[in-house]
Amino acid sequence: MTTELSAHRLIPSRCLCGAVAVSPVGAKDGRPVGRCARCGLLRTCSVPEDYLTLYTSGDVYHAGRPGHVPYRDRFDHDRTIAALRWPKLLSEMRLLDVGCANGAFVRHAAEQGVSAEGVEINPGMAAWARDHCDRPIHRSWDTVRGPFDVITYHDVIEHVVNPVAELTRAREFLRPGGLIVIDTPDADDPRFERLGLSWHHMKPQEHLWFFSERHLRGVIERAGFRIDQVDRPIEGKIVMYARRVTRRRGGAMSNRIRTLTNAAAHRKSEAELEEILVEVFSEVEGRQPRPDEQRGLHEAAEWVKTNQIRWALVEDGLRDRTWTVEDGPRDLYGPA
Repeated sequence: MTTELSAHRLIPSRCLCGAVAVSPVGAKDGRPVGRCARCGLLRTCSVPEDYLTLYTSGDVYHAGRPGHVPYRDRFDHDRTIAALRWPKLLSEMRLLDVGCANGAFVRHAAEQGVSAEGVEINPGMAAWARDHCDRPIHRSWDTVRGPFDVITYHDVIEHVVNPVAELTRAREFLRPGGLIVIDTPDADDPRFERLGLSWHHMKPQEHLWFFSERHLRGVIERAGFRIDQVDRPIEGKIVMYARRVTRRRGGAMSNRIRTLTNAAAHRKSEAELEEILVEVFSEVEGRQPRPDEQRGLHEAAEWVKTNQIRWALVEDGLRDRTWTVEDGPRDLYGPA
């Protein structure tokens, strides 16, 4: 790989579940890869302090990587892939493609009659996509105006430092019941089991996360979505279609929960956060949590403390009674 990609000071990464400890898998391109000792998610274990400059500065990622066809030269190819990714686009709807690169998917959607826009943080690539798509291409979320019917992430979420926070933000730009589509390399691909670090999607200088279906489902659900469908239309990739969950609001109960969760902002220790969660749980369920539910609330307190989830998500989840043992933090990633 080029010097521009490798000559950066690396810092340890933290898993999405909050843990740091890993079971090492190996190293590739100077980056260690391992499985989280707590939840099993495969990840790049050390990342550069200035990781995002890989995408925002210059043209190293989009044109300067040995062995990779520059995005400007693969526009027609990527339009063909766009048709494979989602052939049943509906007209008369609004779509936002996040991390749109050369804009091929935006162009394909527009050709199907969709009001499509894109987000691309690299200034040169965004300008090129804008010229070739004749559609709005935003440099950041600051200029995006929702709501959208569909938001897509094609080969993007594995590059994002905090996928839960990213999808939670995207949720705010979707209409109630709107669809989010996540397309990413599939760590359940049999070839990964066979090839290990030689698997062609194992790119730890770019990819921070290598999601199995179980782990990707957990991330999407934590951000406030319900999985509708799982598909694998392209070899080595997994696509998840998920709906924005509409949070139910209640009168007096909502006010009581809001009072409790607002108080949590002034609490510092995990034990104090857990006390607040137990009190809210009791308000919603009308009883004290069982031991297994108590363990789930304890993990929720850990996640809040490590900024893995926001209090607003806890408030909504408890009000909707979705934080019990069946759907709650303890079973975030489903069966092992």
